[in-house]
Amino acid sequence: MYQTINHVLEEAAHGAAAPLLWLTTERYEEAPKKKERKANLGQEPPISVNRTSPFIGWKVEHVAKWLQEKPETVDLDSHHFAILDMKATEGSVVVCKIGDEDLQGDSLSFVRKSARHMASFLNGMEPYTWEEQFEGVRGRKRHVEIDYGDGGKSTRTE
Repeated sequence: MYQTINHVLEEAAHGAAAPLLWLTTERYEEAPKKKERKANLGQEPPISVNRTSPFIGWKVEHVAKWLQEKPETVDLDSHHFAILDMKATEGSVVVCKIGDEDLQGDSLSFVRKSARHMASFLNGMEPYTWEEQFEGVRGRKRHVEIDYGDGGKSTRTE
């Protein structure tokens, strides 16, 4: 799995001016802290062979709840996050958003992107860009599935 994570981090770095993704642990204390007038950079590859994710087996709704409960001092985006499911080995990630078009509420939507396109998508996102992702071709709804690898799946038709 560490090879997949390294590949995703490398591809995401090609799509952004600076590393965007942060590999966190389940402990808020180990997440980056907010600093006045200074942005935290994301994780740079390579990661250690021994690195594992505490989120393996978590459903996307559980990860969203964990993120919403983070302390104010933690410098993680409160509305957008990426997860790697079983399809990450094919080079794609699932980008998730918590909230409606005005980032209010706790509704959850997600879109699948290549790691490289995910970074540029998040970097250049303007208001309502997220919603435009779901218009699809000729007005058809997009169907996105998260494959947890244990037979469980989360599906959204947006």
